[in-house]
Amino acid sequence: MLRDTILRKTLFSVFFLLCWTVSHLLYPATLAAEEDAKKLARAGDRIITSEDLQDMIEGSKGRRFKTKASKLHLLRELVRVEVFSQEARALGLDKDQALKKAIKRIVNFFLAKEHVKRYVRGVVTVSEEEVRAYFRKNPDQFQTLEKIKVRQIFLETDPGDSPQEISKKKDLAENILRMIRGGKDFSELSSEFSTNPMLHRRGGDLGYVAKGALSPKMGEAVFSLKVGEVSPVVKDDSGFSIFKNEGRRPAGIKPLDEVREEIEKKLRQEREDKRFLELEKSLFAKYNVEIYEEKLQDDPLSEEQPAEDESIVHGDVEDKSSAPDAPHLKEGQPAMPVLPGLPQDPMGEIKRDKSGSAPSVQ
Repeated sequence: MLRDTILRKTLFSVFFLLCWTVSHLLYPATLAAEEDAKKLARAGDRIITSEDLQDMIEGSKGRRFKTKASKLHLLRELVRVEVFSQEARALGLDKDQALKKAIKRIVNFFLAKEHVKRYVRGVVTVSEEEVRAYFRKNPDQFQTLEKIKVRQIFLETDPGDSPQEISKKKDLAENILRMIRGGKDFSELSSEFSTNPMLHRRGGDLGYVAKGALSPKMGEAVFSLKVGEVSPVVKDDSGFSIFKNEGRRPAGIKPLDEVREEIEKKLRQEREDKRFLELEKSLFAKYNVEIYEEKLQDDPLSEEQPAEDESIVHGDVEDKSSAPDAPHLKEGQPAMPVLPGLPQDPMGEIKRDKSGSAPSVQ
């Protein structure tokens, strides 16, 4: 039981160390740089250097290690990996066949990712003229709707309100409108009277709004206003509103500078996908790939959703977070799916005390 627990926890540590080691194999540092690197920690006979720490920082996508405290936390992670992996070797766990298979899968995964990086992403280019040509040929994809900069005062009504309560709120709305017409500041009145928390905080500022983003009744009220005008009190099922038109953006086409990056990303993605499929086809032929699909069966009572046809080695986890929010372009390619058998938080199973001292194995 103890050995199984140690094996499970050590597997996470070895995964973390292997990711670190593979990055060194793919991007080897010079011997001179290693010799000159500043020593940050010692774990047995292993010296952890400032270069080791920097490699981990650069490899931590979406995370920032700018402060001393965050760097110290990461350094302790490296030390934990070292002591656990060294103890694993002392216990002979590096000879475990299941662990060897897991390590082989991880190495193959990183090699495949590196191959795609060099021979798919590394060879695809998109020129400025190609971006301009796409923009000229597809103006309909970059159209913008007319928008109005709206400010709102809102008094909410509840389904359970009595006629007297509704009448009281209507009277308050009419009184607020009289104050606006008397010269009171719209923003200050919204912050004072609006029952919606967001409107209260922002002085009623809704930003630029397209007509379709509003209910039909509200849309008609807002878009009938000239710039600077204030609407009468408008009633709908949710309450009483007063609107102000603070600016208008006419419908048109977005400028190239605003969509250049999105176009380039779209064209690059299309070409990378095409290049990837071509490379996959040639490699399948080169290595005589055969897939025996008929031997696969559904598990009894399986409720699993059908798998999407996306590649593990071609996916890019960063594309998801940077997907364009413009409706005229596709979102970025899906985030890289979880590779079966690879832990997503390799150190998550190692218990730590609050002081950050070395954890114990249970």
